[in-house]
Amino acid sequence: RSRWGGLADSTTLLLGPLTGEESGELVDRLFSEHPPSAATRARIVEAAEGNPLFIEQMGAMLEDAGAPAQDEPVVPPTIHALLAARLERLPGDERDAIERAAVIGREFWAGAVAALGADDDRGAQALHALVRKLLVQPTESRFQGEDAFRFQHQLIREVAYDSVPKTLRAELHERFADWFERTAPASEPETQELLGYHLEQAYRYRSELDLGGWETIGVRARDLLYAAGRRAVTRGDVHAAVGLLGRAAEITPAGDDARADVLTELAEALRESGDFARSDFVLAEALALAAAGEHRAVEAQATLARLRVRMATTHDLASAEIERVVEESIAALDQLGDERRLAKAWFLRAWLEWLGCHAMDSAESSRRSAEHARRAGDERGQAQALHLL
Repeated sequence: RSRWGGLADSTTLLLGPLTGEESGELVDRLFSEHPPSAATRARIVEAAEGNPLFIEQMGAMLEDAGAPAQDEPVVPPTIHALLAARLERLPGDERDAIERAAVIGREFWAGAVAALGADDDRGAQALHALVRKLLVQPTESRFQGEDAFRFQHQLIREVAYDSVPKTLRAELHERFADWFERTAPASEPETQELLGYHLEQAYRYRSELDLGGWETIGVRARDLLYAAGRRAVTRGDVHAAVGLLGRAAEITPAGDDARADVLTELAEALRESGDFARSDFVLAEALALAAAGEHRAVEAQATLARLRVRMATTHDLASAEIERVVEESIAALDQLGDERRLAKAWFLRAWLEWLGCHAMDSAESSRRSAEHARRAGDERGQAQALHLL
């Protein structure tokens, strides 16, 4: 309600817990048909600790059981215990559906729940029963012909997810990724990020439990997270880039040829976020791996990235060593024909020349950087070079 009280869209309203009096009023309204005894009312108010979700779900649990509030029901001590008790009491079809939905996420689709094991007809009936029980609610669907739902509250999803055994989680995450890959437009960035997340979870559970097949799943997850991280860099979302590339690095083993490349991209995102110490630490490993694997392009990129960290932390801008390393990197990348990394090398050279008050040379290097970035399809690199120009 962004217009309440004439507030701007960006205003944040902090909602504290309900007072004891407000909690009691909510109990009276929700339990109006079967008012609880004074003792039960007091226990509900105390256990809720001002959380209206607790009071709402307590009323729903009593309605599930068909028990009037005056029968002195057991009041779980926490919201997690209350939600767990509600899910424990669900019929088998409904519990099966809500657990599979929890693996999918806060929002989910009826077709996906069916693909994860619930029978189509019984699964649909179960989902509508969960709506009536205030556990999930219908929402707008991004897929034509697919009914969409969302959990009434994130806590409900978390409790349902925690009840799923890890072995089953690994299987369901992978099966949902397969369904989503068939259903969602492959070209959408959100599709690849969500696929990467679910394959990452499947990889983690399979590797933790030594279920087999985790290496192949890990490669798929790594490639998707890496691509998503690169896109985040392109749009200037450094925080997201650090998270996505960091996750890609975590699931890329030391013996994987791609690890040096992933670490170098992560280090550059860390540098842009201002975390120079961690960037330098990551680059040390990236350089060692690139040199050992003779990945010349990645080694050149990591070398240049480390120079930029050094320039930012020591203000060492004019040494002959830096100029020599930049020239050697440009020559190596030019021989390899790596347009994207050449753009980075020429951009660093342009900065060195600009900071050394060689404006005409810097302008030419900026043009070279922009041209290489254009050929590589690196819009952000091109924009940076043109900005410096």
